[in-house]
Amino acid sequence: IGLKDIDVVAVSQQLVPVGALRTLSIRSRRFSLSSLPFICTLTGLTNLELCGSYHFGDDDLVHLTALRRLVCLVLGNARLCGDGLCYLSGLAELRELHLGNAHCGTLTTLRPLSLFTGLTELSLNGQSSLN
Repeated sequence: IGLKDIDVVAVSQQLVPVGALRTLSIRSRRFSLSSLPFICTLTGLTNLELCGSYHFGDDDLVHLTALRRLVCLVLGNARLCGDGLCYLSGLAELRELHLGNAHCGTLTTLRPLSLFTGLTELSLNGQSSLN
């Protein structure tokens, strides 16, 4: 499902059956964190793409730990200091992590990537310079 410029919660609540949803892609300038609590109830998701104008921070990513079946996670505009990556490292099924326009600051910030034992694909497209 690709949703653009609409309320993800309103649309998702109309889907039947929501529990069967495996892929959710949201590319919207209007996406906000208010949708995260509902998205995290979609525990059958294996692929999640959240790209919008909002900048995801470390504390925002703790919500995604409920999505235990995630194989592929795409986050646009991530601002990470390391803790967020530690939260995500608990997703044992995660194989692909794409952080678009990521602002990670330093190589030390990326050190928690070593905790991702099953990761086979990592993308830091648009990464700001690393010190």
